[in-house]
Amino acid sequence: MDRFMLHLKNTRFVPEDSGHLLAKARQVCVGTNTVIRDSRVSSKYVEFDVSIDKSKLDELVSHLNPIAPLDHAKHVVEEHMEKEDAIKLGISYFNDERFWECHEVLEGVWKKCYEGERDLVQG
Repeated sequence: MDRFMLHLKNTRFVPEDSGHLLAKARQVCVGTNTVIRDSRVSSKYVEFDVSIDKSKLDELVSHLNPIAPLDHAKHVVEEHMEKEDAIKLGISYFNDERFWECHEVLEGVWKKCYEGERDLVQG
């Protein structure tokens, strides 16, 4: 199974809806051999952290369409980049309200930091 971050277009949800949306997503995907780990809601996106066979991604998106249409999907793979580039990308993701991706990029930076620097990056 492959891991993806799905960003649906948010037109009506608030962060307090994330638990309900997670339950709804899991319900509409019963029988699809999909793992939906988590959901987050920002003003722009409803994010779902999912694992599914790559060949079934379009089917998953169609199941989630009643919740909201897809904005974009990102295949989650560990990215190796220079620290400064990763920090710039993390800031860009944060400013675009792609919070999970921001976390992932900055976690990669954090793992490479020396002790004093780790607290700063983690914050």
